[in-house]
Amino acid sequence: ATHQLQCPAMADDAGTQGYQQGTAAPSAPDEAAAALTPEELKKEGNALYVKNDHEGAIAKYGEAIKAFEAAKGDEPAALEDKRALSVLYSNRAAATLAMVQKAQAGKKAASLPKELRAHAMRANSD
Repeated sequence: ATHQLQCPAMADDAGTQGYQQGTAAPSAPDEAAAALTPEELKKEGNALYVKNDHEGAIAKYGEAIKAFEAAKGDEPAALEDKRALSVLYSNRAAATLAMVQKAQAGKKAASLPKELRAHAMRANSD
């Protein structure tokens, strides 16, 4: 079976719509993001991911996570909130993985230590 990562743009979930960031005063870099909901920040991250701006996408997903947690906490009680937060974390992880894969493109497994080569071969066989 072939396993492929789903593009974060595909992992869009309506569960984060309508949440507002908490009342804490934002720091200077977060001022522009203070007015945006986690859903809006996630959509911006998705757009950056599709444009292969993985660092920008990671930053936007991080801002969305902070905004979501400010509104709902880092362990929300409602199932739909847990799902929405997990989508944000998954999107950030996918962007990070894409950035690492891009950096590793063209490198051969022979440059890896012997004990990691088998893992690399298994990871790339699907």
